Amino acid sequence: MESEILGVQSPLRNKQYQVLHDIISSGTSKQFLGRKVTLEDLDAMNEDRLLVNYKIYELNVAERIKGELIITGIISAYSQAVNKVLPIDDVKELRDDLNNDYILTRDLKNLTGVIQSTCGSLMSIFSLALTTFKHIKLQNKEITETPANVDTVSVQCM
Repeated sequence: MESEILGVQSPLRNKQYQVLHDIISSGTSKQFLGRKVTLEDLDAMNEDRLLVNYKIYELNVAERIKGELIITGIISAYSQAVNKVLPIDDVKELRDDLNNDYILTRDLKNLTGVIQSTCGSLMSIFSLALTTFKHIKLQNKEITETPANVDTVSVQCM
């Protein structure tokens, strides 16, 4: 390539190299690249090999966001919202059951994949919002039953 001949590195290569360097230095190359890579291996990579490894990293990060964060966020938000409408006995157990439901998680992965392909970088904002919503503590108003409001309480609990 022209940049190799001139001995100049492109800004894109610098960014890719730095990201891969950080991954390898933190010891997470197996998780993000699918194999153990050393800093010596990184230094020996040509521009094409660097690009391939960077794309593998991007795909794994996107899958992780889509698979772990977004889906659990959607399920957590749903669990909290449905608990406001229906009397759920154990919200945590509902959340665990929904997270372990193969059909639900498969379809949510497909849905988030479509959203990710059309929205691209907006997925990080979506992930941020869902993660924040997961940690909002919603207050339940307890209705006390008194002789004056027995009929009202009975209607509200149905």
